[in-house]
Amino acid sequence: MDSITWEKLIRQAYLEAVNLSINSMFVRDSASTEYLNYGAAVSEVEIDLLTGQTTILRSDILYDCGQSLNPAVDLGQIEGAFVQGIGFFMLEEYTTNPDGLADVEGTWTYKIPTIDTIPKQFNVEIVSSGHHQKRVLSSKASGEPPLLLAASVHCAVRAAIREARQQIDSWSGLDFSNSKFEVDVPATMPKVKELCGLDSVERLQMMNPKTFIDLYDDDLSIEEIENDKRKTIRTGERPNYQAGRSRTLDVNNVEQLRNFSKFKQPL
Repeated sequence: MDSITWEKLIRQAYLEAVNLSINSMFVRDSASTEYLNYGAAVSEVEIDLLTGQTTILRSDILYDCGQSLNPAVDLGQIEGAFVQGIGFFMLEEYTTNPDGLADVEGTWTYKIPTIDTIPKQFNVEIVSSGHHQKRVLSSKASGEPPLLLAASVHCAVRAAIREARQQIDSWSGLDFSNSKFEVDVPATMPKVKELCGLDSVERLQMMNPKTFIDLYDDDLSIEEIENDKRKTIRTGERPNYQAGRSRTLDVNNVEQLRNFSKFKQPL
């Protein structure tokens, strides 16, 4: 039989109305789709007490893909699902009017994840759980389940809020370290700001109309104090307090207050 080019074969089939398609139906075993996905995530965040803004400093993800068909695709799916989860847990507040209709129109009020939402350091590792003869080439889904791992960001925010509340209460001489609070989903900026308990500058002004006293040594700079606070939160070591010594801050100086307003807390 003489050879024929692909283009000529297709054209000839078209002219003679020959159907070149074929259909088939595959009835899969339920065991190929019923399986457990495993994953773990740890996130570190920084919250601004004056605004409630949350910055995700780092997220580490470990995810079970079975035997990955294409690691590059799976990595992209895991990262994308995680960022989508950040939108769900932290940003995308769906509000309705009294008639039950959505009252958000576009991203001016309905906030979705952006490039600034992505963790500053984002580490993803795929774990192979070995061969499974009843799954498709021993693979597992990676497109949607990792969304739930973004709960680590929400949990880290809750931990940071707890640290902030304890610190603010200590400034006022109170002890509400065991006070309970709930962090809604999504944990938007206004909600985080309110839960921190600082109530912007107003609460500090109620404590003292002119000044705010912190128990740090007078000789320490703002940068040294902030670094010392971070060390205290991370390691539990005693900060550089000196009995009877204090540092006076002007509550009307927003920049000075902002230096004291950030807390880091890993999950």
